[in-house]
Amino acid sequence: MKMVDDGMQTIARDEALNLAALDRDQILALIAETVPPGSPEPRDPGLLDRLWSMTEALIEAAGKERLQENPFSEILRRRIKFYEDEVAAIVRGKSILVTGGEGFVGGNLIARLKSAFEVKQVSSVDVADGPSPVDDGGSNSSAPCTYYKADVRDLDAMRQVFEKERPDIVFHLAAQRLPGLAETQVYRTITTNAIGTENIINLCEAFEVERCVFSSTGKASRYFTPDIYAGSKKVAEWMLADTSKPRKTMFMLVRFTHVVENSPISLEMDEKVARGLVSMHAPDRFTYAQNVEEALRLVLNSLTMMELNHPRVLVTRDIGWCVNTLDIALHKILKSGKRAPLYFKGVPAGYEKHVFMGQLDLGGDREIIPMINVIEGDRIQIVESGDMVIAEVYPYSFETLHEQLDVLKAAIAEGSDEGMKRALNEAIKTMTLTSFAHADACQLASIIRWGMNLKQIEIEQVDIRYWGDVLGLLLKGIYNRLDDKQVKMPARILAKLRELPEYAAEVEYLAAHAA
Repeated sequence: MKMVDDGMQTIARDEALNLAALDRDQILALIAETVPPGSPEPRDPGLLDRLWSMTEALIEAAGKERLQENPFSEILRRRIKFYEDEVAAIVRGKSILVTGGEGFVGGNLIARLKSAFEVKQVSSVDVADGPSPVDDGGSNSSAPCTYYKADVRDLDAMRQVFEKERPDIVFHLAAQRLPGLAETQVYRTITTNAIGTENIINLCEAFEVERCVFSSTGKASRYFTPDIYAGSKKVAEWMLADTSKPRKTMFMLVRFTHVVENSPISLEMDEKVARGLVSMHAPDRFTYAQNVEEALRLVLNSLTMMELNHPRVLVTRDIGWCVNTLDIALHKILKSGKRAPLYFKGVPAGYEKHVFMGQLDLGGDREIIPMINVIEGDRIQIVESGDMVIAEVYPYSFETLHEQLDVLKAAIAEGSDEGMKRALNEAIKTMTLTSFAHADACQLASIIRWGMNLKQIEIEQVDIRYWGDVLGLLLKGIYNRLDDKQVKMPARILAKLRELPEYAAEVEYLAAHAA
């Protein structure tokens, strides 16, 4: 037995020496080789020991001193201007309704409204049980709050709430917000995020609500997304921006990204570290983030920036550098002092595997604002404080929106997940084409060029068909619109585009106008 133990110690010592000689990327490659993405969760004690040795080596290679600091620390400190006096004047004496009031942002918003402003009353609507079924002023509150257990998808139930509360201001925060869960709960996600939003819009109009703020996501800025969560939010944005008929209510959209204090990434990582095994989608996945105070200020500030029949989008101008989720995991493992081996299970449906860089203006002529896409960036206004941006919702066809909503509702009535996915994707494609028809064709060509980052394609080994849908929409948006114009389009990019044979005519048209 002594000889066996000595042998095991020798192997462990030799492996440790070998790992110490590897750099970060080599260790990451070794982890992926040891447990290939898509493998079952590792359970073998020997395999877990190896993974832990690699995780320890990865922490050393990444820099223990650097990992001591919370990767979100700078984001947690960040603040945007709060137009407190202007907000106070708007909400004073008003009845306010918050959907999703039992969520993290919703709960914090209700607490702020009750304690910091002279509102008449607050009501919370959520599918979760509230703190109390009756009015609960609370000793530190300046206004009562009534909690309703109701679903925004239930129009009759929501109408009863509106009839009783007669809100002057509505904050619509209710949503199914987890991208991974959205892919398995297709019906719930689409009906909550899209149809539930339509219910709130109609009720605001019917009860002549003064102002309504809708919380969306930075993911809705994608030109096209097959993801159920982002897609349903994108449709909801189009609904809010529909001014085909004169409005009685002023609407405003606010785009968030991950709220650090309630980030699913961070919370799930804590649970995994406590369990002693950390699974991640992949190395070097990045996320933007905001703190809850910033989110609350965006929501409340938006009240001061509304115009009737002119819905717009409010975002933070500078949300800082995106954070590497691997750094989050290594920081939490290190600070916990626990043995928590790390491995990569692969990127599931609902999450982008490869970011399409054409979302951002990489031409160097304009400031990059991550939650505003390139064509939206043509129509922005920097708020007086300098730390927020208002973007116009890019023009689209209202008639087409109503047609596509009818198709989506028919698919919902049939109840097939695949049918709902197809209808949602088709709605986004069709609507995006109506927006691209208003965009400059040369700009759309630039978006293709920025999105087809050849270095990214090579490093990430991107199959060009992964971006086939968005590239197809851009190519269709350009087709027969360049006239005698020439656009910058390298031959290597054109060669890649030719790997999409279904768009052969559009690609050759672009090639004929390439400089």
